[in-house]
Amino acid sequence: MSNTNQINDLRDMLFAQMKKLADPSCNLDKEIMRSEALANVSNQIINSVKVEVDVMRVTGMISQTGIVPMGEKLLTDGNRRVK
Repeated sequence: MSNTNQINDLRDMLFAQMKKLADPSCNLDKEIMRSEALANVSNQIINSVKVEVDVMRVTGMISQTGIVPMGEKLLTDGNRRVK
C-alpha cells in the first residue's frame, strides 16, 4: 500500500501555519487553536516515523510506507545505518 504523504508534506504544512500566525490580519485565537491541533498531530506522525527509522536500523530493511523518502540503501558493512 503506497502512502502519498511524505515528511516534506508535513514540513510544508507546519511552515504554512507559521506564516499564518505571522500574518497580522489573522484571527490569532483561531490560528493558535489550529496550530496546537496541527502540532499534536505532527508530533504523532514524527513519533511514528522515529519508530519506523528505528525498525529500519535494527532490521536493515527498508520501509515501504513512503513517509520517509528513500535515497541510498542501508549500508551492509556491519554498521547498518540509515542514510
